[in-house]
Amino acid sequence: MNTNQHIENRLERMRVVMATSKSARSIKTEESYTSHVKQFMWFCAYHPAVKTAGPEELARLYVESKARQWSQSSVDVFRNALVFYYRWVVEKPLGDLGQWAQARRPKRLPTWLAHDDMMKLLACMKGTTRLMAEIGYGSGLRSSDLNSLRWKDIHYTQKQIVIRRGKGEKDRVTFLPESCIPCGIHSPRKC
Repeated sequence: MNTNQHIENRLERMRVVMATSKSARSIKTEESYTSHVKQFMWFCAYHPAVKTAGPEELARLYVESKARQWSQSSVDVFRNALVFYYRWVVEKPLGDLGQWAQARRPKRLPTWLAHDDMMKLLACMKGTTRLMAEIGYGSGLRSSDLNSLRWKDIHYTQKQIVIRRGKGEKDRVTFLPESCIPCGIHSPRKC
């Protein structure tokens, strides 16, 4: 079996494991994981240290080769992909990955539009686009949460929105902004 076939077989096994695992991941996460692992396997196939180094050392060498191109979040995704691959596909969990895998990004304050600027932006929108923007802005929903929102998940009387299978496949409840409550449904605003 040549290198390309071996890598494709491993990646196919990884896709099957991800699709059938109890903690399902989003399609984007699966694509990201397989892309990282594929590049890592090609790196290992031609690196001279592959015969003497363990997977932890090869991972460190790989990250060092990508250090100028990658952000810390890319390193985090690669680490998660590698841990998943070795734990569930190869079935030999990794040992200590060292300092490169523990680094964290500095905390940053979120940035957002000023209220007046957001109101001007909303004034330019109409229909469904405006409603989605109002709900997203008013309740802090992610775009993926907005796209999967159903009418039956909006509870006007309780002024709540139920997010089903959000980030991490978790359900959660958030508030419904007053501006999104139709007139006549327990809404104090004037119509």
